[in-house]
Amino acid sequence: IRSHLVGLPNHWTNITVRHLLAHTSGLRNYTSLPGFFPRQARNPVTHDQFLDLIRPLPLEFAPGEKWAYSNTGYHLLGMIIEAASGLSYGEFLQCRLFGPLGMTATRVNDSSAIVPKRANGYELRQGKLGNNAFLDMSWPFSAGGLISTVQDLALWDRAMDAAKLLSATSWETLWTPTRLADGTTNNYALGWGTGQWAGHSFIAHGGGIPGFSSYLIRWNAERVSVA
Repeated sequence: IRSHLVGLPNHWTNITVRHLLAHTSGLRNYTSLPGFFPRQARNPVTHDQFLDLIRPLPLEFAPGEKWAYSNTGYHLLGMIIEAASGLSYGEFLQCRLFGPLGMTATRVNDSSAIVPKRANGYELRQGKLGNNAFLDMSWPFSAGGLISTVQDLALWDRAMDAAKLLSATSWETLWTPTRLADGTTNNYALGWGTGQWAGHSFIAHGGGIPGFSSYLIRWNAERVSVA
């Protein structure tokens, strides 16, 4: 990843894009840092400020050695997309993914934008329902900063069936469990979890930020999905 982003520390030398995609980089998860919610998360963060936060942290393990979910890796992946494409993350997604697939209700979340039919998020606090705590969208960024609809997720699902945007081989790579350095296999692939349910193989992923949660599960062989 140091060939894509400048100013990265020496102890990240062996971290690859695949490590970030597979959550095997060893990078500490920034959303788990003490004091992140709710104090720090309310204020906007630039890419440089984000790097300043995570750059000094030691790796939790050598890249490829273990699996540990890390939003840090996916935040960095968005930065790599911007560096490689010369576009903002949102522009790239619209140009290369959402636009071609007709996903008109999917976009990078901007709290200040007026979005028709935008849903409100809620949280339970001491048994009472209230509005969710504010989270500046510069923090989730490419680790969870999108808004969409079930209908648009169906279009995404259809694109996987038809091998649109990527080759069939590349789609299959995204769904292939990760092999760790010791030769064992982890059930997480590249942006997808994998597993078995009632004897049928599936891929799935969930997501959540304050006030909202989402989940998509897909049985590839049966071509059945639930969002």
